[in-house]
Amino acid sequence: MSETTGQEKTVKRTVLQAIPIPALPGWEHRMVLLEYPAGVAAPVHHHPIAGPNYVVQGSILSQWEGDEKPQVFHAGDSYIDYAELSHTRAESISQTEDLKLIACYVVKAGEPNVVMG
Repeated sequence: MSETTGQEKTVKRTVLQAIPIPALPGWEHRMVLLEYPAGVAAPVHHHPIAGPNYVVQGSILSQWEGDEKPQVFHAGDSYIDYAELSHTRAESISQTEDLKLIACYVVKAGEPNVVMG
């Protein structure tokens, strides 16, 4: 799913794999590639479930509802997307290098792993 509108640069989300989990009928493991152009921020969003992220390229500034200050993660770092908390800041902090992340979730098949707003 791409969030690009017109010429505006925005976050692109691509589901790389969605694998059913036999032990959890109706659920799947989903691996998602997130691509942020340099200097782009995602809109405020939340995740219905927690999921680990791995920074492949670039650096991200992240802040969740209730956090006093943002955290920065660089290529090679991992962090957790919290369930049900607003992800108030998710920004590519470089103005020259694109950001790429891999995010993984266990979700109900057919349901989103991210909700805008």
